[in-house]
Amino acid sequence: KLGQSLAAGQAADGCWTYSLNGSAGNGDNSNAQFAALACWICRRHGVAMDDTILKADRYFRSTINQADGGWGYTPRSPSTPTMTCAGLVALAAERGMSLERSQSSPSGKRKAPARQDGPPRDLPPDKNDPVVAAALEYLAVQLRQDRIEAQSKPFAGLYFYWSLERVGV
Repeated sequence: KLGQSLAAGQAADGCWTYSLNGSAGNGDNSNAQFAALACWICRRHGVAMDDTILKADRYFRSTINQADGGWGYTPRSPSTPTMTCAGLVALAAERGMSLERSQSSPSGKRKAPARQDGPPRDLPPDKNDPVVAAALEYLAVQLRQDRIEAQSKPFAGLYFYWSLERVGV
């Protein structure tokens, strides 16, 4: 029931807000990160989340900041390391779902299913995905320059490190 509420509460653009009322948009990437993780977990427990995960994947692919390869708190806001991790987590949910689907196919071939927003791609490794590669490069630059945003907020760096750990997993 919770997974169904989460899916029904996804905004039209593929993001999530602070409520699960299925709004027309204006969500934020922080909420979307937690929702994408919850969708992945729901899916592992048999809840039909494939469409929800694909919609979140399309949202993040369409809202990446082309100038630097990262994501901000909302579309068109400046990129931050934490929100870039949020985007990568959402993309990882789709990748994991696609890997699982490909491994369970009768042919055993490890190809992604056809995508509406582009040609099929080989799944491993992620470096074949230009959005993931751009986001990882953005994170690398930020880490090399020690630009982990704290914005005078206590413990703000901890959210980044937690998000980075999720990307690593």
